[in-house]
Amino acid sequence: MTSFDQQQPQFDSSPSIQGTAASAQKASASKGRVFLVTEVLKDLRTERLQSQEEMAHACSDGKFRVSIATIKRAETGRAVVYRVARELARYFGVPVRQIIKTPDKSSMQ
Repeated sequence: MTSFDQQQPQFDSSPSIQGTAASAQKASASKGRVFLVTEVLKDLRTERLQSQEEMAHACSDGKFRVSIATIKRAETGRAVVYRVARELARYFGVPVRQIIKTPDKSSMQ
């Protein structure tokens, strides 16, 4: 056996770990990604009476680096890079911690 064969990673295939939201959040967090509170994002956007497309244009005009695809991704509960969370918080004028999902905020959805 070569040293490469001996170093192959072992994967845990237990059903209790696979597919859980907690493990998905941990995996994303380790890659610099965060989940945002979707209801808060939608509320902030609708308070401005903007569609996702209008918000993307306003972000572009205001030099915020957020595309419509990223807005859709964030509002549907998919992970986004932390930079996006900062940009969205800056756009809305709120603290970034207000829009990042934490274990105590996950029950809000």
